[in-house]
Amino acid sequence: FTVKAAHDYTSDYAEDLSFRVGQVITVTNDNEVEWYTGEYLDEFGMKRWGIFPRNLV
Repeated sequence: FTVKAAHDYTSDYAEDLSFRVGQVITVTNDNEVEWYTGEYLDEFGMKRWGIFPRNLV
């Protein structure tokens, strides 16, 4: 399923997925209570993936 970012999220951790408000993200794993795993294509067509807080979408 997909979600849309309600807030910006920037992290210094390599395993985290950073994004801007409005980004549509495909959730690939929702087994964690507070985190999703997801992915999206950036403006250059590169796949970005990682974990991100559920409460920001």
